[in-house]
Amino acid sequence: MLFLINLVVLAGRGLLPTRPNAAAWGLWLLLNLVVLARPSSNFLGVKLLCWHLPFFMVGMVFRARQGATPLCWPATIGCLLAYALLFTGWARVGGGPVASLLGSLHGAPAVLALRAYSYATAFLAIFAVFGIFSNSPKDVALRPFLALGGMSLEIYATHIYFVALAVSLTAAQVWPDAAHVAAIVVIGLTGALTATWLIRHLPPLAALMFGTREVARSPSARHVQPRTKI
Repeated sequence: MLFLINLVVLAGRGLLPTRPNAAAWGLWLLLNLVVLARPSSNFLGVKLLCWHLPFFMVGMVFRARQGATPLCWPATIGCLLAYALLFTGWARVGGGPVASLLGSLHGAPAVLALRAYSYATAFLAIFAVFGIFSNSPKDVALRPFLALGGMSLEIYATHIYFVALAVSLTAAQVWPDAAHVAAIVVIGLTGALTATWLIRHLPPLAALMFGTREVARSPSARHVQPRTKI
């Protein structure tokens, strides 16, 4: 999915070099029109592409502005409360309760209304988390999260395998839903962090999985300049 998102971004730069973000948003609108016109088609995962691209684009703008201005506590709390309210009707797969409320709508209006609700719920959660992090003492409480944030791509690349393993291991257990979720999170995160450590310290594994022999240097070797390829 990241590959397809980057293709859209690169296409935007090629189509409109002076305003690449605007071109990428235009391509996103065109892809959504295709999905609305042919809802049964999902060629190359275009539906997931349409869903994920706005988050990537907003993240690019956010990164370009160096994190923008931290949200004040009232705005953060407002986002958190609004998210908690909207989340009660959210469902990862299918429409959930909100889809039932939109039962009077059909076709494109129903899809657009449900998508607007989903984006509102997701972005409220993102803003709430950002507000909490930006207003908290980073030198104490957030140190573990900052460390994990530096490995987010590695965790994303491998966590699904360990999540699937955790689901199979806990499926037979008669636990409350919260316990199942906690166990899956712990197993998935532990497995992903272990895989990240192995990839960074075993060059053959790094080459096998990512086609590269680059691994994290030890602290004593960080100041050694790499060889220049000729």
